[in-house]
Amino acid sequence: MSASALGKAGLLFLVLAGVGQTMGALFDINHRLHGPAAMIGIPSMCLAAVLVTKALSRHAGIGAPPVWSAHLPWISFVVMLGTFALFFSSLRAAGVDMSGQSGPLSELPAGVSGYVGWANRLLFATTYLWAVFASLSVLNAEAE
Repeated sequence: MSASALGKAGLLFLVLAGVGQTMGALFDINHRLHGPAAMIGIPSMCLAAVLVTKALSRHAGIGAPPVWSAHLPWISFVVMLGTFALFFSSLRAAGVDMSGQSGPLSELPAGVSGYVGWANRLLFATTYLWAVFASLSVLNAEAE
């Protein structure tokens, strides 16, 4: 795949990530569209970071962000998925009704941790870190 095709695919996923993140900001965690927003925005951002970094590294005259920074979002996403699995299994073990008809919890039962919130923050911090590195790469190339 050429650098321009990678770049166009990366840009498409970056736009989808922006749509998903905007939806996530507009619809709070209790809204029915918050989950679909995450399913659009998070995987799209992970793909965009890798594709855009690869495209920039193949483009002469523009430096690419460090490759490790492009992989941090998807690694953080895997960590977040793991914390979700632990969260839901500990909710089940605590006897919480996991059906779609139950409302949000007012507080976590004993023995259930909220690490998934920290994993979510880590995911967004790593995507913003990649965005900073990608922006700096382009700005440094323009300065040269």
